[in-house]
Amino acid sequence: FFGEELLHPIPFYWTGAPISSSPRKVVIMFSDSYGLESGNHKLVADSIAKLLDNKTTAVMIPDLFRGNPLIKSRSSTPEKLGTALDVGAMLFRLKFKNRPERIERDLKEMLFPWLHSQFDDVNKVSFSCIGFCYGAWIMARALATKDSFFDCGVGIHPSFTAEEVHGGSLENLANKIGTLPCLLLPASDDHSLKPSSKPVQILAKARGLKTSEISKEFITMVHGWVTRGDNTNAKVSIQQDIALKMATDFIRQYSKQNGFKVNSNRK
Repeated sequence: FFGEELLHPIPFYWTGAPISSSPRKVVIMFSDSYGLESGNHKLVADSIAKLLDNKTTAVMIPDLFRGNPLIKSRSSTPEKLGTALDVGAMLFRLKFKNRPERIERDLKEMLFPWLHSQFDDVNKVSFSCIGFCYGAWIMARALATKDSFFDCGVGIHPSFTAEEVHGGSLENLANKIGTLPCLLLPASDDHSLKPSSKPVQILAKARGLKTSEISKEFITMVHGWVTRGDNTNAKVSIQQDIALKMATDFIRQYSKQNGFKVNSNRK
């Protein structure tokens, strides 16, 4: 847990280089709607750390749901049916329990200060973030936060639906991200964040890039294939590996150690 001094501390999963070893890179991973204890989240975090060199890189998954995810896994019910049965409760938790104000507070008043406290000089560490499904929205909000100190972000099978549920627009969110490097890896059914979408066009224009350099569609995969996909299925497993390789190459490219200027918002 961190934030123990507050009323609602946040549990987390940490893998790769321990804090005591002063890792050079820290990747904050935001889970999908089912939470970090479900699906492939911990395996994915372990893989990211290994791909980036787990001797110098740490991956942290903060449980911003605090054990009460948007969608509850039902071990005795097929996942799609369980999701359908839980949709009413999911919408309630999204609209009233996981509001943008709470997310921003958790990031600005808990996560960022805690990370600051763990390192002698945060400007010697490259911080990036990666999110899956709903967690990609958290990633985008984290990049868009004025005093964020993330250098870049990746969204895999991203969903920014929560932004619209709370009265915002995907276009405004993209404008707030501005020139901070952001990579999106949508599945075939993640229509709102494909290369042709307006938010991707905005992100590409801000950085002077092609939309295909911002968003890369996995046309044979469906939403959730990385954190919820069957990794015993060879076709799915190959695409999972490709997505994580693309994500970690992107994070490596925009890390401070490779000459990329650290986010000037970091304080």
